[in-house]
Amino acid sequence: MVNNVTAPVTINYRIGGLNYFWGKRFLPDKNTKNCVDYVSSNYRRNETFCDIGEMERCVRNISDLSKLRHISLWTRENERLSEFAWLCPKNKKCCEWECCEPADSLLYTIFIEGLSLCAFIVGVCFIYAVCQAFGDWLRLSCQEKNYDPVRNVSGEEAVNCQESSNTRANIRYERYPPIALGWRSEEV
Repeated sequence: MVNNVTAPVTINYRIGGLNYFWGKRFLPDKNTKNCVDYVSSNYRRNETFCDIGEMERCVRNISDLSKLRHISLWTRENERLSEFAWLCPKNKKCCEWECCEPADSLLYTIFIEGLSLCAFIVGVCFIYAVCQAFGDWLRLSCQEKNYDPVRNVSGEEAVNCQESSNTRANIRYERYPPIALGWRSEEV
């Protein structure tokens, strides 16, 4: 049984907790010009609310809390209490059971997403350029030794050079056959 439905309940008192009222009708009137004082029912602490008209009003059903789902809360007048209500300061909004910073603006979000996409594209281009340079270096070093670059499928080495005869399957080519993606085909 709730003895005083007009007094808020303070949750997480030691870390600057919020004051929850027993429903939206018990919240301070938003047209109040002066500050309003309350004494919390569980900590007997004075709570002052100012600029109430600028505060966001938040409401959630008590049954949404899993620990309180099967508990019935009643007033002395045998009225069932079904919701918690609280106030969020100016520039904050209602989030779940607390107050949080408002979401970033759409423009800011698009800007951050765009930067992330650009960084990804630059990274892919960098990796491609490194692979291209390595392939060119390998091809040139093998050509200097009159070797063709081939991949070693035995797994002992990733890449090696093999003596070049410009012949594949007993066919003499005027130029090298097509080679791996990223390597330029050059005439010998």
